[in-house]
Amino acid sequence: MSLHRLFIIATSVFVLGIEGNFISADAPGQSLKNKDILEWEAPESIKEKFPYYLSGFDYDRKPVVVMEFGGWDTLSLLKKGPEALVDVDKRNDQFAERLRTGFFNSLYPNGSSETSDDEVAIIFDFDGLQFRQLTSPENVKYLMKTFAKFEKASDQIGYGFLINANTLVEQMLILVKPFMGKFLERVEVYGTKSEIWKPLLLRRIPRSQLPLAYGGTKKFRPVSFYG
Repeated sequence: MSLHRLFIIATSVFVLGIEGNFISADAPGQSLKNKDILEWEAPESIKEKFPYYLSGFDYDRKPVVVMEFGGWDTLSLLKKGPEALVDVDKRNDQFAERLRTGFFNSLYPNGSSETSDDEVAIIFDFDGLQFRQLTSPENVKYLMKTFAKFEKASDQIGYGFLINANTLVEQMLILVKPFMGKFLERVEVYGTKSEIWKPLLLRRIPRSQLPLAYGGTKKFRPVSFYG
């Protein structure tokens, strides 16, 4: 079976799920109260396999959060059963709640970002995404549920960059646009040609606040690293 046909099967099941109200942003972690989810500590295994970090702050002093989404291997956990993803769900719920509550803004040096809003900048990096992650209908559905969580916090996203998106990722984004329009309106999507998107990142974010792979410096260190 060709890769193209496998992707069609996966995305077809996903679309049917949307039409049947099969896709929901709700997850086991969302049963926790807001305070509890903010104070919850992710297991080390989740921090290592599904990391994100506060890269620094842009020229307007907005926090810059980076998610290396391409390296997330949710399929391996999904094969063990839905319960294997419970902690990942909680971690994603926590991330969305941190966006909504201005958690990252409070980390600006001296305790105040001196901005008039609580918006953040986000970089979603799909570099390293393996095609097998998109050949499973259940995993495609799970990945879209994850993005649906971010849609709920889209008011706090000032702007974002989705980089290293291959053709399959772009097709998925087209599919989810009807119910994730607000989130996608705030995110610019770019392919794998870094010579295109690096200059755009640097127009809004100081070089010192970015890793070398994004046009930053060799001495770069993130402000905070999370799981």
